Amino acid sequence: MKRFLKISGYSILGIIGLLLIIELTIRYSGRGLIKDLIKELTIKATDGRVEIEYDHLDFSLFSDDLTFYNLAIGSKKTTTSSPNTFYLTTRKVTVDNLSYLGLILQKGNVLESIKMEGARLNMYLIKEHQRSKEEPEENWRESMPEIGIEDINLDNIFISFTILDLENTEDTTEIHCNLNLKVKGVRKGEISPIDADNVHLQAYNVYVKNINKFYSGHMDSLIIKSSKSVVRAHGFELLPNFPKSTFANFRGNSRPRLELYFHTLRMDSCSVLDAFDQKLNAQKLTIDSIYADLYKNDRYPDPTEYNALMQQELREAPLSINIDTAVLEKGRVAYYLLGEKRAKEGVIFVDDLAATVANISNDSSKQPTIEMTLTGKLMKLSPVTLRYQIPVFSDNNIFYSQGHMQNFHAKNFTPFTEPLMGIGFKSGYISDLKYQLTGNENVANGSLRMSYQNLVIDAVTRHGQDNLYTEAKEKIINLILKKRRHEGEKRMIACQRDKTKGLLHFTTIAVLSGVKSKVTKGERLKKKK
Repeated sequence: MKRFLKISGYSILGIIGLLLIIELTIRYSGRGLIKDLIKELTIKATDGRVEIEYDHLDFSLFSDDLTFYNLAIGSKKTTTSSPNTFYLTTRKVTVDNLSYLGLILQKGNVLESIKMEGARLNMYLIKEHQRSKEEPEENWRESMPEIGIEDINLDNIFISFTILDLENTEDTTEIHCNLNLKVKGVRKGEISPIDADNVHLQAYNVYVKNINKFYSGHMDSLIIKSSKSVVRAHGFELLPNFPKSTFANFRGNSRPRLELYFHTLRMDSCSVLDAFDQKLNAQKLTIDSIYADLYKNDRYPDPTEYNALMQQELREAPLSINIDTAVLEKGRVAYYLLGEKRAKEGVIFVDDLAATVANISNDSSKQPTIEMTLTGKLMKLSPVTLRYQIPVFSDNNIFYSQGHMQNFHAKNFTPFTEPLMGIGFKSGYISDLKYQLTGNENVANGSLRMSYQNLVIDAVTRHGQDNLYTEAKEKIINLILKKRRHEGEKRMIACQRDKTKGLLHFTTIAVLSGVKSKVTKGERLKKKK
């Protein structure tokens, strides 16, 4: 019995020793085999376009774990900022429960999880219109092996994403942020290069330099939860790249300068992975609050670039868009305009702004019609409602609009008209204004009904003018105006579109043409017999 126990003990010790020898042998001589296997897999998965290097590799046969130290993965390019390249460096990467068989066969789930510490990712692309037409299309999906990863955890990875402008380096776009990312069930996608069961992404301190030539942007955080099909953005601020003086005279033209902030944007029932297929699908988009100030200097000519109407911009968008409903819960918009000879800006603003937009889509098979409703209080006191019906695929960009304004005191308009036109309002009250119109790419026509009373102009003496001129102008204008009470008459709306401006500007000019017709004895709308 003692002999049996002795032999058994020696046998167990021998087996343990043999396993230790195998472990040490694999640790020190097997590194080359694993390194060659990883290199082969990288070449196959990226068609030879990516290299992988690391200082040290630690692994265990018993635990099936791998740890890389000072790992670097990058595109095979001669410089670190060449177009269409990426470079990832990380202090430590831990791979749990590696399946060597799955890695060799390049099929199935090859590992349980990846954890990355102290990572930094730099990516470089060139703007789409500057890409060579002869450059072959990259199809990463075709070269992706049929392998999967159960869990990926990236903590506090710094990302720098650069879109190079080869024609003008000042217009190069840069995106910087810190990122936490958790992904479950990663595998090769049927359409996209990668598919996943669950994606949880949190980016914070997101800065975008040069969204375009005139603006950059900053966002406090961006959260994506694919399990709940939710995307949330917090604290977005649009940052003008130039001061007001530069916008006022940019290469001989006056451009509006926009300052914009929203607190929270939320998208429900959306798929993050649709982005791989150039799609934006969501059941609902909600903005809880938005604040916008628009500054315009009228001392210089407007830009001459064509400004497309909403439906044309949607049709020409570079991706497929389908959003059932978009909602703005509350906002404030102010428009500041500096007149030709006045140092003071005129301002008009809308408080308590709310909006609902339905059927935002550029899917021609649906033939969608956008339904948009805007409500707010003009100059704090006057309720305003605008409604639009916009067929996205109509001929000549047709749209329909109706509107209603109540309880508007003309004196509230003085801060806007006085700096621009040299006139204010001593008195006057618009109790009710309704309009309806049909517009298109070129013109707008419709009707307006307005009830008002006692409009009296107060002319302001401009620099270089004498008081006699001002008084004469005031009397002439007040003679033209119908100061008596008026109710109910319909007047015509007719105006041409300024194609350097957008939809709201077109609507405003069209309504003002009807107001002018009303108060200056313009053409009355004839009743049909």
